[in-house]
Formats: sequence, structure tokens, C-alpha cells
Amino acid sequence: MSRRDYLVTGVVLMVVKYLGETALLWRLTGAMLSPLQFIDPMVTHRAELYGDVGAWVVLAWTLPFIWIGLNMSMRRAIDAGYPSWNGALFLLPVFNWLVMVLLAAAPRSEPAGRGDVEQPPDHRLPRFAAALLAMLASGAVAGGMLLLGVYALRTYGMALFVFTPVAMGVVSAGIARRTGDIGIGGAIAIGQAALVLCLLVMIGVAVEGAMCVAMAWPIAAFLMLIGSALGWALCSGGRAGGLRSRGTLLLPLLLLPTIAWQETRHQPALLREVRSSVEVAAPPAAVWERVVSFPDLPKPDGIFALGIACPLRARIVGSGVGAIRYYEFTTGPFVEPITVWEPGSRLAFDVVAQPPAMKELSPWPEVRAPHLDGYLASRRGEFRLIALPAGRTRLEGSTWYQVDVRPEAYWSLWSEAFIHAIHRRVLRHIASLAEADAALSSPIAGSTGP
Repeated sequence: MSRRDYLVTGVVLMVVKYLGETALLWRLTGAMLSPLQFIDPMVTHRAELYGDVGAWVVLAWTLPFIWIGLNMSMRRAIDAGYPSWNGALFLLPVFNWLVMVLLAAAPRSEPAGRGDVEQPPDHRLPRFAAALLAMLASGAVAGGMLLLGVYALRTYGMALFVFTPVAMGVVSAGIARRTGDIGIGGAIAIGQAALVLCLLVMIGVAVEGAMCVAMAWPIAAFLMLIGSALGWALCSGGRAGGLRSRGTLLLPLLLLPTIAWQETRHQPALLREVRSSVEVAAPPAAVWERVVSFPDLPKPDGIFALGIACPLRARIVGSGVGAIRYYEFTTGPFVEPITVWEPGSRLAFDVVAQPPAMKELSPWPEVRAPHLDGYLASRRGEFRLIALPAGRTRLEGSTWYQVDVRPEAYWSLWSEAFIHAIHRRVLRHIASLAEADAALSSPIAGSTGP
């Protein structure tokens, strides 16, 4: 890769990437993307610009450019006579601009003759030993980021759930390739096995429960696969061009603490609404009586048997605005002061105290994962009763909540599914009680016949 080709291709790709992101931002918000915003390395700033969906589109749009830029930079480094791992410094935020300038300016190196340099001996481990070493190194990356991100910085962010699996894949595949000459299929399999082992260890040492691990696995497995393919490719260039330096495999790790630290300064999570509804064969007045207070629900089943907080009963102390609603779950009570009291129409409340979102499934009697405290927070709720023809009622329930775990777009899929399940359980219970009350009070039900 000559200096001219590197410079011209790099500029063209940068312009194409900038135009693509500008067009997306204009389509989403009507605003233009400034050059300073384009080169801003802060992940959270980019997410704030584009929102959840837009940020994922930008990420998907960016990945091919990262791959092309990395490939070009490594080839340019080799062309300039440097070890190819110097080109991998392209991955470092901020520092990558200096790397690109230096590579574009470096003159081409004249290749040495075959006999000028003595080739070092080729040391290889048995494949089982190489795989074990790769898995241990991958586990060390996961453990280090768990301690730093969760227990030191108190953040569940992109560094932990996105960049750490990629880094684990790069490290495990790179070590497997360099020490055991393992193919790409084997490197990917080693990475996936290392991920599963790490997740099982987290359950075994009471850091996490089985349910949370199961939710984290899909996104981690996909990103681990990408990291494994990248790590294997970086180390597959042969003895002359391959990445032999141990420092190369540490490059992804340089990014993780920086990303984790900058995520401690992110903006508050988005306030999201989950709305569910059911039609009730009873008039609004009958439904209202059961909205205000209802007796015990059936025994938890389905997903609630897996530890998800399950509603049990609700009662209101007092009447009207200022009354307190106590909404009891399997993990504890919600305390909800009433803010709107419109009999037969609308009941709204804030949430001032709440229990954990779940009880972790674990062989240990108690698991207190940090994310159980405040990372999924309900802020307010509301029931709406809408009169329908033939004495029926549409009963709607809404919950406004925040999930302070990144990427929000992924974790909100789980949280909204669970909140919908809670809504359906409560709304159907209210509907069955109100319909039974309406049937008992019906003139037909109370008549003795002709």
C-alpha cells in the first residue's frame, strides 16, 4: 500500500462516511453533522445525537470502514518497513489520527534479501494447550472489565457489553492462531467456549444469576464472533506480515478502560413508556373499583417462575390525590403516591420506592448483583378507562421507566417484554374480577325467571 494510495483512499472513505452519517442525522432530526461532531471519539455523544435506533445504524455503517481502515493501515505499515502491528494502532481513538498522518508520510521501505535476516524458530504449542491459554486470556479480559466497570466505576455500559466481548474474541483468537496455528473455525469455537465458561463462572461465584447471564449471552456471543474473526485475521499474515508481537493482542485492551471511564459521564437514560391494554366486558364504574384495589393474583408461573418480579396484590391507603398505593411484588412493595384520581376514567401515580427487578436464579441462596439496584427504575404509572359500546371498557396500563444499562436499545427489548408480561397479568386479573362483579349485579343474573 503506497503513500499515495493510502492517502487518497483514506480521504475518499472519510468523505463517504461523513456524508452517510450526515444524511442519516438530517433524516432523523433535521440537523447537520459538523466536522467536529464527526471526529468526536466519545461513544455516548454519538448515541445522543442519533438516538437508540440511529446509533445502531451508525455502528453498522462504521464497521466496514473500521475493517478497511485497519487493513489499509497494516499494509501501509508493512510497506513502510514497520511491523504490521503498528498499523493496528489505527484502532485507538484520538491517537489514530496521528497514526494515519505518520503512515501517510512514511516512505516506502526497500525489501531486504531473503538471506539478510535470520528467521526466528517457529515455536508452537499443542493445540489443546493453545486453546486453554486462549480461553484463560479471554477470561482475564472479562474478569478485569467486570471488576473495573461494574465494581469500580459502577457502570453497565458499552465498554462491558459491546467492546469487552469483541476484545475477548480478538485476544483469544490471536493467541490461538499465534501459539497453536489454529484455523478460523477453531478460533471462533474457542472464543464461544471461553464466553460460556466465563458466564458459568459468574454464576458459580455468585456474581450474577442464570437469568441475567442468559439475557447477556446473545449479544455477547455475536460480538465475540466478530472479535474472534478479527483477531484471527490480524494474526494470519504469516511470519513476515503477521502480528507476532504480544503487544498487538494487548491493543484492544487499551481501549476498554478509557471507554468505561468516559461512560461514567453519560447523560441520564431515556424515559420510556410501555403501554398495554385489554377489553373488559364490564362498564367503567365496575372496572374502576378493581383498579383501585384488587386481591391476590394467581400463583406466579411462566417467566415469573424464573425470578422476574411478579405482582401479587395492590391496595390504596386513603382516597384521591395524595393517597398512597402499595403494589406488592414477589421481591417487595412499590410505594406509589397518587397524582391523578378521576373515578371511572384515570388513575395515575409516581413511584417513590421500588424493590429489585428480579430475584436471581442461582445455586447460592442470595445474589446481590449491582444492576438489581436502580439500573432498571420505574418512574410513574397510569391506568386509563375508556368506555366502549355495549357496556364494555378498554382498560389501558402504562409504565414509564428508565434502563441505565448500555446498549439501551438491546436491554430495553428485555425490560419491555417483562413489563408487558406484568401488565398483562394485572390487567387480565382486573378484567376477570370486574366482569364477575358486573355479572353479579346484572338484572338478568339477579332475576328468578318468569
